[in-house]
Amino acid sequence: MQKFQFNDQGAADLITALYQLSNPALQLEADAAGADFRFWISSHFELGQSQLDYLAGIDEQWISIAAQQTKAFLVERKPIRLHKMPEPSHRNSNGEDRGKLLDLDKKQTASYSEQDGYQQNEELLYAISYSQ
Repeated sequence: MQKFQFNDQGAADLITALYQLSNPALQLEADAAGADFRFWISSHFELGQSQLDYLAGIDEQWISIAAQQTKAFLVERKPIRLHKMPEPSHRNSNGEDRGKLLDLDKKQTASYSEQDGYQQNEELLYAISYSQ
C-alpha cells in the first residue's frame, strides 16, 4: 500500500483505501496497527525525521490506547479521522515549537425516532494541536 500525506486528507484517503480491502486483508492491517502502532503509522504515512523522532518519544500508555482503539475501529470499519492543526510559525528561543498536544477522542452518539428506530454511531478522532 502506498504512503499517504500526514494530514487530514491523507488520513481520510488511507481509511478509504483500507476499507476497500477484503475482511481478511483489513484484519491483517488491524492486527498490525494493534501490535506495533508506531511502525504501522510510519509505514502508512510520509513522515519526516522530526516526525519519526516525535512518534518514537510518545508515551507508551498513549500509544497502547491508540493501538487498541485503532485496531477495534478498523475491524468494524468505523470512522477514523485526523484533525491536524497547522504548525505554528513562531518558535521559542531554543528553536523548538511551543508544545504539541495529541488528543484521541472516541465519540459515541445514539438516537431514536419512531421512523428510524434506535441508531448508534461511533467515531475515532485523532487531533494534533499546538500550544500558544
